[in-house]
Amino acid sequence: GRLGERVVLLDEIPAAARPAAALTVGPDGRVYAAFDAGLVTGRTAALASFSGKILRLNTDGTTPTDQPAGSPVFASAFHSPRGLDWHPETGALWVVDAKGPQVEELRIVVAGGNGQSESTRTRMSLPPRTGASALAFYRGTLLPALAGDLFVAAEDGRALLRLRFDKRDATRLLSSERLLPDADSRIRAVATGPAGLVFVATDRALLRLGPG
Repeated sequence: GRLGERVVLLDEIPAAARPAAALTVGPDGRVYAAFDAGLVTGRTAALASFSGKILRLNTDGTTPTDQPAGSPVFASAFHSPRGLDWHPETGALWVVDAKGPQVEELRIVVAGGNGQSESTRTRMSLPPRTGASALAFYRGTLLPALAGDLFVAAEDGRALLRLRFDKRDATRLLSSERLLPDADSRIRAVATGPAGLVFVATDRALLRLGPG
């Protein structure tokens, strides 16, 4: 509940020319950190490298005891991860990954036993020129029409992307909508607050979205 001295938990991980990463605390209280693939091809498959991986760590930077083989690697084979969040009903981890300037997709990671995970074949492409920088599911009750919707901060598109899914099939996309289309700067982050409001951070301001 307060700021303290900074502590480096992990460093010296090679990055791409345009670095990309994502960081959050999961429902299990562990730290999840995603890193891009760097500049060397094949690094995402190397178990000794953290490039192109999602790591699962304790808050002090150590590896949880339930991680297989004592490795913090939770999932691999990512190119340029920009954000991650857990589906409020299925508990699956959703990751937005960019494979190039015009190719961005949502990937679903399903946790297995003993801290292991496997990436499912469910992949959904985002609209062209989204430039995703973060994502967050809506979990509040203040705006019931948004229940289960996924928000994607569109850094390049300068908008907030709202994705609606089938209530009976969380992987079936029904529609997409661009919110805040008149944003005068890049949208960097999005999150749902404890009271059910949606917070959006741009280069210039912190916006709060709620009932009209």
